[in-house]
Amino acid sequence: MTEAQWLASRNPEKMLAHPAGHASDRKLRLFAAACCRRSWGTLVDERSRDAIACIERLADACISPSEGEAARQRAMAARTNLQGEQLWAAEAVVRAFLGRVAEAAEGVVRAVHAFGLPREVLKLEMAARAVFLRDILGNPFRDVTLSPLALTPAVTSLAQATYEHRQLPSGYLDREHLGVLADALEESGCDSAIVSHLRSPEDHIRGCWVVDLVVAKE
Repeated sequence: MTEAQWLASRNPEKMLAHPAGHASDRKLRLFAAACCRRSWGTLVDERSRDAIACIERLADACISPSEGEAARQRAMAARTNLQGEQLWAAEAVVRAFLGRVAEAAEGVVRAVHAFGLPREVLKLEMAARAVFLRDILGNPFRDVTLSPLALTPAVTSLAQATYEHRQLPSGYLDREHLGVLADALEESGCDSAIVSHLRSPEDHIRGCWVVDLVVAKE
């Protein structure tokens, strides 16, 4: 996969399989959770919805592995008697808990194929997942650095607020906070690629590579 192919890809499976798609367990868990949140309205059991929040907390080490396992068990029970798209959505949540996190991310993506979704829905879901991957990984073919001079207490505080304030239940980062952070980083003279990403019209999720860069998360 070339840089141009990465930037234009609508195939998250190929992106995850490519060396450029390697990411930390934390980022991949947040990616899996973001994918599951796209089916929020289809998840008919609160246990599945609660499990998504647990995946996010597990990613940031806010709950113990045993608490994560309990959430996974509840999510497994929530699949009972479901069919079609409801089963697909609930199954994706369960797959997001796989111990080998790279397999969990792949499993969430592949769950889209498993239940015969209409072609147009499938294309839309795959494209959205590709956007999420670019948001958390950026452009892995180019190195972007952030000057320590840009990491003022005010900028760091803004980035943390951006990480915390989301639009729920979608989980997307709040655009107003993203814009304020972009302005602050632009004033600090940081790389234009950083500012451009924060201002891009595509959806941003927890794990966004720029926000992570500022708050020093892997």
